[in-house]
Amino acid sequence: MEARYSEAVMKLIDNPEELVPAALIAPILGMKAETIIKKVKIGKWDREVCNYIVSGTRVKFFRVDFLRKNGWIN
Repeated sequence: MEARYSEAVMKLIDNPEELVPAALIAPILGMKAETIIKKVKIGKWDREVCNYIVSGTRVKFFRVDFLRKNGWIN
């Protein structure tokens, strides 16, 4: 039986980018992108959810890492 994922998860799976903005993972986590970014910047983001990089004022998240750690892909 094929797994059924939310539209937001499928959009992330189909995205070819290695790094994605908080706006793409926020709906999956039920959070606002601004909240995720704030947590990263104050050091409260759990890397068990996914890894990220900060470049200047931008925060980007590793798409495949997020999908693997949360069980959507192997």
